[in-house]
Amino acid sequence: GGTFDISIVRIDEEGEFHVVSTTGDSFLGGEDFDERLMDFLMAAFHRDHQVDLRTSPIALQRVRQAAQKAKAELSSVEQTDISLPFIITQPETGPLHLEYSISRQMLEQISADLITRTLQISEIGLQYAQMSPEHVDEVILVGGMTR
Repeated sequence: GGTFDISIVRIDEEGEFHVVSTTGDSFLGGEDFDERLMDFLMAAFHRDHQVDLRTSPIALQRVRQAAQKAKAELSSVEQTDISLPFIITQPETGPLHLEYSISRQMLEQISADLITRTLQISEIGLQYAQMSPEHVDEVILVGGMTR
């Protein structure tokens, strides 16, 4: 988990599979997208409430779970709401709530460099296989991030 890998496989006339290229980045994966969304949410919360959620392990875990859930939802819808009531209680303000709407476009914007990196790795895989994208008949996605 937490990696981005690509394998280019050629199927011959007898139906046998031959791996012609494998590459990847062991430091790029779904957790990086979770972190980006978490950072975005916590920065917005800090801007709106002047409270750093990173000081609370419980709040941090709740934001992490909400970011993971939102990321998964945004694979099938254009927008999702994140609502974490009573995310933190401050002596001077009492309980605070985290509530934001996140669009797929926003997730793509805050993760643009990560997406670019996946495309670069895919291009490297094609170069290793001495292929162009037009020669790819099918793409099969596997792993947690592809759900």
